[in-house]
Amino acid sequence: FLVASVQLDLFLRPLDVRISPADGTCREGTVLQLVCRTWGSRPPAEITWWMKSFRLYNVSGHRFEMDASSSTLSLVPMASEHGKVIVCRAENPKLPGVSMTDSVMLNVTFPPKVSLTLKTYSSSSLSEGDTIALICNVVSNPAVGPVLWSFVQETSVAPPHRRFPQEGSQTLVLERLQSWHKGSYRCRATNSEGVGESNSLWLAVRHRPICKARQQVSYGAYLGETLSIRCEVEAEPATVSFHWGFSNTVMQHSNVSFINRGLKSVATYTPTDDIHLGSLFCWANNSAGEQHVPCTFTVFKPVAPNRPKNCQVLNRTHSSFLLSCEAGYDGGAPQRFYFRAKIKGSGDDGLSLSSPLPIFNLSGLPSGSTFQVSVFSRNKIGKSYVVTLETTTLKSKRKGSWTWKSNRNLLISSVLVMVFAILTLAGAALFRHRSRPFLL
Repeated sequence: FLVASVQLDLFLRPLDVRISPADGTCREGTVLQLVCRTWGSRPPAEITWWMKSFRLYNVSGHRFEMDASSSTLSLVPMASEHGKVIVCRAENPKLPGVSMTDSVMLNVTFPPKVSLTLKTYSSSSLSEGDTIALICNVVSNPAVGPVLWSFVQETSVAPPHRRFPQEGSQTLVLERLQSWHKGSYRCRATNSEGVGESNSLWLAVRHRPICKARQQVSYGAYLGETLSIRCEVEAEPATVSFHWGFSNTVMQHSNVSFINRGLKSVATYTPTDDIHLGSLFCWANNSAGEQHVPCTFTVFKPVAPNRPKNCQVLNRTHSSFLLSCEAGYDGGAPQRFYFRAKIKGSGDDGLSLSSPLPIFNLSGLPSGSTFQVSVFSRNKIGKSYVVTLETTTLKSKRKGSWTWKSNRNLLISSVLVMVFAILTLAGAALFRHRSRPFLL
């Protein structure tokens, strides 16, 4: 008998291919590892990774076992790759063109990426009365919550409200623009991955001049006294001209002149008769038009100041106390404050001090003593009513002699307190004048 044997070597295509994990979720900038497994192929299938038509080579961990094989792909996805599809292709090298694939869509989570753009409804520059829209462009995964808007105002005129009706929306519509809309805008969005803030968008609104807030509007003067009255405006564009007028019948006379410096006009004014007292008006013009409402300044005869108010004793110890009052109306002229303290029932004349601020600090006093304190103010016209009160130093177990601190030492102490108060008031005023950011 003749015996023949034939050895068959079958080439088999892959039966299946699977990627794990199947959801493809990762955070932007972190490593995502995908494992592709295939089986049923003879010889073992070759595995390749693809994104669209681009082959990915950052693979590792190739394993071949009998009819199974696997491959590991390491990725560091960026936000721009969210939604892209990763494909694993298994192919028997002996059977070209016959392959099986599995795919996974990348779900890349990332904080909001935010930008701010302006949409206008006219081709010209922004002017009072125009309507615009600010668009907060947000790209995020997952979705964001309500959008927050912030505004850094660049004018001293307070807005009529601190919030806009579209708060929370990605579109902020500003209707009938006014001068107070001038400033810097931002938007901010938040999701579970973090916070994204937009670029700053500067909004300049072309408008007529308006009076700058918080400028001196009342001036007290003797007849024959020369005043410097400063009129300051805000305008866009900032090239302005000024003219002045009066509330009485004398519209032009030799006792007034003015000099313009940018957005300021300083009038030198000397009232020589009662008819020259009253209101002065300052107007400014720019290319947007003439000021609707003039800046008004009142010139009057000064009177004696009102007495200090809300006086209270602070920081009492066994040997010191601080007297602090609020200044009353100065009567239209600079005022100075005068202070006197003496031990109740003693024949001592006590101590007298003066200061431009109604704040006085006394130390080196006897413990457990009652003091009669008086304070008043004076300007060039006269003095105010006197404010009197009593205070007592705390009792101390220690015994010893005492003396009034010298006027010089007390004055130095008072001046130090005064300087601190001035810096505090100046800081508060500066804070009020500076542009203040607030959430819309």
